[in-house]
Amino acid sequence: AFRLKCSKGFYVRSLARDLGEILGCGGVLSALRREESEPFSVENARKVNEINEEHILPVESLFPHCGRLELEQREAGLLLRGDTKMLYSLSAELDRIASRPEMLFFDRSTGKACGLLLRQEGGWRFGVNIVQGD
Repeated sequence: AFRLKCSKGFYVRSLARDLGEILGCGGVLSALRREESEPFSVENARKVNEINEEHILPVESLFPHCGRLELEQREAGLLLRGDTKMLYSLSAELDRIASRPEMLFFDRSTGKACGLLLRQEGGWRFGVNIVQGD
């Protein structure tokens, strides 16, 4: 048994296979437990029966390093309905304010996150629609 701290995209099962190959005996995992995925950790987890409304985190906490783009309600609505033409005109601004290839966009009138934009070769595309209750 061992603990491993690794970056996103590291294949732990492949490590077990490769170690087994080096040792000449084969290798597989009998158990795998992810204890942390920033910004969440098992250490801060709660049991389902312990959760109440105060424990519910805002959607933005799922994307702690994403940039933030505030749009007018009409613009956010267009994106949410699949009209991505406006991304071409926003591309320069998105490139200027984005430190990572993901950008959350918000409805300025409500302050709520609406979706996630993703940078790809040649520009930005719509990634995820975020639906929030009232």
